[in-house]
Amino acid sequence: MGTSEQTVVHLVTRLSKEIVDHPDTPDADACIDLLGELKKVKITMALLETSKIGKYLAKSVKTFKRHKRTESTCGGDAAKDWERAIELSTELLEAWKKIADIEVKSKTAKKKVLDKQPGLPKSAAEYRVRLVTQKKDMYKDPPVLPPATIDIESEKCPLPKRNKSSGELSFVAAEDDSSINALLKDFHPNRTPEGKIFVN
Repeated sequence: MGTSEQTVVHLVTRLSKEIVDHPDTPDADACIDLLGELKKVKITMALLETSKIGKYLAKSVKTFKRHKRTESTCGGDAAKDWERAIELSTELLEAWKKIADIEVKSKTAKKKVLDKQPGLPKSAAEYRVRLVTQKKDMYKDPPVLPPATIDIESEKCPLPKRNKSSGELSFVAAEDDSSINALLKDFHPNRTPEGKIFVN
């Protein structure tokens, strides 16, 4: 755990104890000091997600507003301090929201760049990103990469020939591929890829 992460975790604990879950009215000056400490911390999207500090600060704002209403009805001077605490915490929340938006946009831009790269993906992770962004179905997660090279032998393999009486197609393998010849002896469909069926 890094120093900034430790600081944020410590401040989250203080927000919880001294403001959100405080049994009595917290000290307004102490709350403002705590918000000042929060302002000094460099917040990232990862810190916001792991520490849930944004959630605690939002709860703190509600607490500040409640105490401000109470002080306003009682006629106390502390209402101004609570107003200052609300302003500081709202500023922090808005700044953190901008940080989160910037990071989300940069991640989306990186994904788009990866998605637009020509050719086959270089890793399963890159292939997964491509499938997700293109909203394709995934039958395995992580997906299996497509074959690196595909040999097309259009010049070596002639088109299939149709038997005029039975309508069956006969295929011939490439000259250098004798392993498939035995399979092709038994493979005689009567439907072409276009869907044409031979009829006597």
